[in-house]
Amino acid sequence: EFRRVLFRSVQYIRNLVEESGVDGIVFGNSGGKDSALVGILCKFACENTVGIMMPCASKRNFEQDMKDAKEVAEHFG
Repeated sequence: EFRRVLFRSVQYIRNLVEESGVDGIVFGNSGGKDSALVGILCKFACENTVGIMMPCASKRNFEQDMKDAKEVAEHFG
């Protein structure tokens, strides 16, 4: 079931990119789980994907969020 949902999500994003006539995807990467998943799905759907690291401005979480955002970005290119 998970693979089917993953495939459908990637296909949905691919279709949106194609129908929109755009050259790629830009998304905000906060370093959290939600934006990590969005980035991974977008990268699987479209090679030309750029994540802009936008960690929360909280002094308590900023460094860890930025570290997490960089780690996901490096791992998935």
